Amino acid sequence: MSSKNKSSKKNVNTASSAQRKVVDYTIVFTQYESSYTSSKTRTAQNRDVMEQHVYNLLNEGWEILGGVSIGTIGAKSDVMVFAQTMVKYE
Repeated sequence: MSSKNKSSKKNVNTASSAQRKVVDYTIVFTQYESSYTSSKTRTAQNRDVMEQHVYNLLNEGWEILGGVSIGTIGAKSDVMVFAQTMVKYE
């Protein structure tokens, strides 16, 4: 294979991320609340509750790690549950 065909992309921020040490982590997630009337309402409430938890942690110095995870619960898997990993660096 010719060297002309090789990718010229380089890993960005490898030095800065290697220097940062995670000292604490938490996983923010929503919990099923059976008092909501419909799956659409429960899903919206779960999302709103998780967003508020994430905002609170960001204000306390936590940082987001990765993307949000989404799953379903319920007899019909009709309610979405959200989870987000948060970390603190040294």
